[in-house]
Amino acid sequence: MRPALLLLAALTCLAPDRAAVAQSAPQSSRPYYIEYRGRTGGVLGHAYITYGRLDGRGRPAETRYAGFYPRDDYEEALMTFGPLVAAPAYIGVDKKDRVTPPSAVYRRNLTAREYAHLQFVLRQMRMSRLTWHLAFNNCNDFVGQVAKEMGLVIPPAWGPPNLYINGLRALNGPSP
Repeated sequence: MRPALLLLAALTCLAPDRAAVAQSAPQSSRPYYIEYRGRTGGVLGHAYITYGRLDGRGRPAETRYAGFYPRDDYEEALMTFGPLVAAPAYIGVDKKDRVTPPSAVYRRNLTAREYAHLQFVLRQMRMSRLTWHLAFNNCNDFVGQVAKEMGLVIPPAWGPPNLYINGLRALNGPSP
């Protein structure tokens, strides 16, 4: 096992569990949020984000989803050739992200300015020519790119999404 992965695994053990992510009422200066999420399913699972506005009690008043996926017409090639194939990709929503409960969550409350920057980043990413690759540009890489744009320290992108999300929490701590 690589040393960085061992360090990430050790940090993950020190990270609070999903229940510890719940926060009290947001500061009025941070009325928005982003959640970096991991869920089970498929071979390794999937990482994606949710984001939106918070109500007065710190609960999501609206929730938007964004994940990174290979285009559907490449599914058979990806299942057959796996890491050898790069496929056109898109940023969107998958039904499984909405219905499968997340198994790892890391929430950060955002200011209006940070939220506007998040929306700008996602718009720019959606307008880019995107390529998905199992080993080199996958859902963890997407989540990491968003997290980095939001000023977070990111862990290495290889490994299961739950480990990646817990690594984000371990490296960055609670929301300001």
